Amino acid sequence: LRACPEWLRPIAGLAVVTGMRRGEMLRIRWEDVSIPRREIRLRHTKSGKERHAPINDLVMQVLTSMGAGTHKLRGLLFPGVTPEQVTVAFIRACEDAGVSDFSLHDLRHHFSATLRMNGVDLHTLQKLLGHSDPRMTDRYAHLSQTFLLDAAKRLDGVLTLAPAPEEANAETEEEESKEKVNKQGE
Repeated sequence: LRACPEWLRPIAGLAVVTGMRRGEMLRIRWEDVSIPRREIRLRHTKSGKERHAPINDLVMQVLTSMGAGTHKLRGLLFPGVTPEQVTVAFIRACEDAGVSDFSLHDLRHHFSATLRMNGVDLHTLQKLLGHSDPRMTDRYAHLSQTFLLDAAKRLDGVLTLAPAPEEANAETEEEESKEKVNKQGE
């Protein structure tokens, strides 16, 4: 965010904390923001179906930085900003920060993966992202290798492949007994 120009920071901030698409954000009007209901009405979505994005504390921080709550705001949240300007400025900011092969849309993937790895179920995630097909949501819910390893390690304290101490003692006694028989037979 620090590498972003000042005008781009709220857009990138909203993208990472709401998972909204670029086009959805650029079409939001202040009249669609309801602080009392803690939601943003998204009228222009990819599916054409209206949905509501919740306003959590992080979203509230972004909106407050833009002047929400200080006085009645009207019109677009981001007036005069084109999708192309956002795309180019974000890529440049990433390059300035030393991040390559990353786009604004990747913040949507980051949003969904972070929620998924923090226990949010796929159905809820599907609603937050506005997907009509759960298979698309699954493509967004990337699980990091660290997360997968931590999940697999949960078996470490539950299952064991080593014999129980009693069994190990019994096997050792049996082997010692066989050795004595073998020595006596010689």
